[in-house]
Amino acid sequence: MQQAHAAGARLKRAHAACACDGRAIEAPDMNTYAMVGQTEGKRENMEERKARPTLGRMVAVGVLVVAVLAAATTWARYASEVSGADTVDVATFKVSASGFEEGKDVELFTTVYELDDTTDFTAGAEEKDVAAGKVAPGTWGKFEMTLQNDSDVTVTYEVKLAYNDTAVPLEFSFDATTWKAASAVGDLEGAKGELAAPGADGASVTATKTVYWKWPYQTGTTDEEKEAADKTDTDLGTGTATPKATVSVDFAQKN
Repeated sequence: MQQAHAAGARLKRAHAACACDGRAIEAPDMNTYAMVGQTEGKRENMEERKARPTLGRMVAVGVLVVAVLAAATTWARYASEVSGADTVDVATFKVSASGFEEGKDVELFTTVYELDDTTDFTAGAEEKDVAAGKVAPGTWGKFEMTLQNDSDVTVTYEVKLAYNDTAVPLEFSFDATTWKAASAVGDLEGAKGELAAPGADGASVTATKTVYWKWPYQTGTTDEEKEAADKTDTDLGTGTATPKATVSVDFAQKN
């Protein structure tokens, strides 16, 4: 309302000036005064809004001030870092056993010796009454192997023996003292052991293991038992039996 009154006063003064000049001026009504006043008021409000800062501008200015202050502030401290590294070689695992060649049979039955009550299994006399490479009652043989450890670790080993034809009554042993029938070769003892890692000189660590077999001649204690055994052996000799023995060695790192 004050703006409208001010605008009306200005119109009255203009009207009075025109009257002094002798010009006829029609007096505006109150609606005209009100419209003029409203126009003047809107103009002043717009100017005030332009001059008044908005909330967004205030926030932006505040963020800028904080950023400037943070950048200008210097934080000081002592700081240090220590680091180190190390490398290590992986221990090797290298084992071998002589007498085992890819694609070839082990020489368990290659050499056949004569068996009697005085047989010395450490030497023995080669059988002359049986064809080479054949087995028969009263013969024996052996297979000797050298187990070798060139690893950086201690290893364990186990010699295993499998036999596929229990009808042929061979007996087996790992020490030529304790013998097991063909059906019980899995119960043989003395086939396990361990090989230490090589010493500072790097020399290989070895062990020698031997598998022995024999076919006793005319078994039994009574005449009836001996006669039955003779018949069994004779039937095998007139047939086509081809027994097979398999020797293997398992190596593993000792825990």
